[in-house]
Amino acid sequence: MLTRGVERCLAAYPVAEWQRVAERLASLPATRLKSRRLSRFIFASAFYLEPDRLGRILLPPPLRQYAEVKDVVVIVGVNSYVEIWDKKLWEGEKALMSQQAWQLMEGIELR
Repeated sequence: MLTRGVERCLAAYPVAEWQRVAERLASLPATRLKSRRLSRFIFASAFYLEPDRLGRILLPPPLRQYAEVKDVVVIVGVNSYVEIWDKKLWEGEKALMSQQAWQLMEGIELR
């Protein structure tokens, strides 16, 4: 499954992981506006894509536009899914992560 990421990227999930994400979203209270908006954000832009015989996928135009994908993309592994970034946007994100690494690690215990 391919959908919008929270930042200007795309998130691609294996089907089993997508089902887990869908279950977690379904468990959020429908009475909360934030829950409904998050579900709309994720599901309204989701596409089920099959790779061609060479293993390639074609990014749907609405998702290409959202992620500002022009020519070159960067695929980033993020534990149980991958993100697809326009190369220039990824370079900006990498720079931010480098600047904020100590802040991101502050208070997080990795055990």
